[in-house]
Amino acid sequence: MFLKRPGGQSQFSDHLAAQFSEDAGLRELQLWMLEHLDQDLSVPRLAERLAQSERSFARHFVDGVGMAPGHYVRHLRLNAARRQLEQTNLPLGQIARRCGLGTPETLRRSFIAALGVAPGAYRERFRGASASETTANSRARSPSRSALGLRGRFGRARLLESSLRR
Repeated sequence: MFLKRPGGQSQFSDHLAAQFSEDAGLRELQLWMLEHLDQDLSVPRLAERLAQSERSFARHFVDGVGMAPGHYVRHLRLNAARRQLEQTNLPLGQIARRCGLGTPETLRRSFIAALGVAPGAYRERFRGASASETTANSRARSPSRSALGLRGRFGRARLLESSLRR
């Protein structure tokens, strides 16, 4: 698995974000956090894992990662919830628990604050977009359209032009 794509292409993922810290201890903690989103990821618990005081840990984390620990945890949890909404049909309560957000209400408030949309609406929009792409792709692959060289919006325009000329 590539955490960075070959050829210098960027790839946005939580695993890539975990590479940002050059400090081995922080990097290990970031990877651990990704695997334990449903657990207590408060500053006191995270500081304890690195055997540091809360204040030292918070400063060290900001220096190494570029954001405060609480903000980073929220970011990880929201991204995990987004992936769950996009890729599963799990109920909101189960997604909220798995991602460490607790309740559907906390999930809803977090989504609205960060993305401006409720989780249910986010799921609908994502499913609608992927369904449209699937339909468009299947049309583009149908023998009659591909045999005529008609694909997508421009193909329909060419078909319309050719029918008007007849």
